[in-house]
Amino acid sequence: MGSRDQLIAIARGRAARITREFGEDLRELRLTRGLSRRALVEGLPISVSKLARWEDGRPPYPDLYEAVLVARLLGQDLGARLYPAGDALRDTSHLQVERRFLALVGAHVPRKLEAVIPGPGDLRAWDVLLVLGSVRAGVAVETRLRDVQALLRREHAKMRDSGVQRLLLVLLNSSTNRRAVREAGEVLRTALPLDGRTILPALRGGRDPGGNGILFV
Repeated sequence: MGSRDQLIAIARGRAARITREFGEDLRELRLTRGLSRRALVEGLPISVSKLARWEDGRPPYPDLYEAVLVARLLGQDLGARLYPAGDALRDTSHLQVERRFLALVGAHVPRKLEAVIPGPGDLRAWDVLLVLGSVRAGVAVETRLRDVQALLRREHAKMRDSGVQRLLLVLLNSSTNRRAVREAGEVLRTALPLDGRTILPALRGGRDPGGNGILFV
């Protein structure tokens, strides 16, 4: 897990590259269509000088709303989606849950924290990866269970792409999370059938629990 300063440095580098590439594309499209800067920004809350700075990759940088407006006038759609990119800041609650889980398992069980999924450019990671003999268990820590279907899709994809045999979902022991698990019903019972009574004794002995499951800590 990266520190705040490290993550900000990475983000600044990426932001600089994206804004530079956006400006280069903007200039090329504008010139290809034979438009002056003034003609392009007419009627928009964007000045000619601001557009020139965008094209040069200089601040002030475009906000998303302005960038979408200009792109559409050039016959382009600008998309922006969030996707996993590896290290992230974790709140105190998340770290506490992870530490409590590791204390329950015991220090003798081999583990790796923030275990990145192998593969070129894949920056997804397990919060914890446990080695239980010949079996590897990927641990996903959540302080609040929300979209169960999305979570299962995400974690099963990580299992597939990392060759991990077991999925352990570690949840903060709260009334909100217990209610969410009850409401998910058969969906979670099918995907994660084991509970702490089965999982913890196996993990403490360094053994494969024999299936996927949920633990409240």
